Amino acid sequence: MARYEFSDGKSNKFWEIKIEGAVLTVTFGRIGTAGTSSTKVLPSPAGAKMEHDKLVAEKTKKGYKLVAAPVQAAAVTKGGPSLADLEARIIACPDDEEAWKEYGEALKAAGDPRGEAVLLTIGAPKGKPPAALKKITDAHGKKWLGDLGKEDSSIQLTWTHGAFIETARIAATYDDEGGMSTDAQVRALLRLDAAKFLRELTIGLAGTDGTNDYGAIITAIVKAGMRPSLRKLFIGDFEYPDESEISWVTVGDAGKILPLTPNLEELKLQGGGIRLSNLESAKCLRSLVLRTGGLPGAAARAVASASLPELTHLEMWLGTEDYGGTANMESIKPLMSGKGFPKLTSLGLMNSQFQNDIAKAIAGSKILKQLESLDLSMGTMTDEGAEAILAAKDRFSHLKALNLEDNYLSDEMGKKIEEALPMAKTSGQRKPSDWGDSLHYYVSVGE
Repeated sequence: MARYEFSDGKSNKFWEIKIEGAVLTVTFGRIGTAGTSSTKVLPSPAGAKMEHDKLVAEKTKKGYKLVAAPVQAAAVTKGGPSLADLEARIIACPDDEEAWKEYGEALKAAGDPRGEAVLLTIGAPKGKPPAALKKITDAHGKKWLGDLGKEDSSIQLTWTHGAFIETARIAATYDDEGGMSTDAQVRALLRLDAAKFLRELTIGLAGTDGTNDYGAIITAIVKAGMRPSLRKLFIGDFEYPDESEISWVTVGDAGKILPLTPNLEELKLQGGGIRLSNLESAKCLRSLVLRTGGLPGAAARAVASASLPELTHLEMWLGTEDYGGTANMESIKPLMSGKGFPKLTSLGLMNSQFQNDIAKAIAGSKILKQLESLDLSMGTMTDEGAEAILAAKDRFSHLKALNLEDNYLSDEMGKKIEEALPMAKTSGQRKPSDWGDSLHYYVSVGE
């Protein structure tokens, strides 16, 4: 990242710019502060370079002076693979010990204490760091953590090769009151050089004051720029209803993150107001889990109409209208063809107020034949939906697992299903509520 500064006796400002492929990140503010960051995704790397050069020209014309140029990694490694090349190898294959060894040697040659930490861990038994590593981490660990090292934070981290963060979980707790906000902790984490190989990021509750909107956190992740190392992202890791009702939480558009995480393999979202733009960019995604009391129709359509060539597991809780669940059979109809999901073997269409219609559609669908596991639990399925499954039992017989638990099947129907399809589970059936002049059926998770 290149850094420019401007001082005229009245103000002292800095401006930084970083280019990564087609992504341009700018950070600016008063000298001595962390500043504010913004990220723009251009159509191509060439377009990003043109925008970079234009912005640099504008700043230098205004009097900003270059004070820190981007490190030329190739020069640091004295003719060997550049640091950037080694980092790319590690990101592509995090378990490549040879790449880690070369990287450690290059860092050590550059006088970076992280190099010695990396080399000490090569070949060491997992979970048993060498004693010499503690001396290095005691001396430099707080510095590697930047602002997070100054906080008495509840952030949970695991490290790889002594000096780099592999997994992080950030959540608001009552112990953190008065400290950094959850989104500020996310920004601080993603600014760290130690987090350049971050593989898993988990976000718990966004706040403890009843306001659990992940919008600021999603913005923080987006503004941090490209994150090719990230393989797993979980937004909404909380226990309901103990910590919060699921529909009291607003996720927002997590799809904004997807163009910046080209290697993401697992995405899990829990809460209400889920939106998923840019889903087509998630070409490496293998598991997608959406747990909510009400899935918006636009999000359901985005998933059902997507082309996700590597996806093997899909779980959608469709919920109820009372909590924003505008998804209907029309929303998920494209999914029934199987088009766009060549590797999908595990499917959950759950917690739905139209569970009978789903059962009927699945029974006649093209996607059924490729599935190994099917979950239609937690909804309002009655004997009507189960009859459709029984009528097409030969089409379901190849499944290894069929979950119909926590619906509204009669005891007799449950026995028929399990006799016809031994892999099926039908326990935990509920009884409809009888009030007014009619029976009322509810999904398992709404509020």
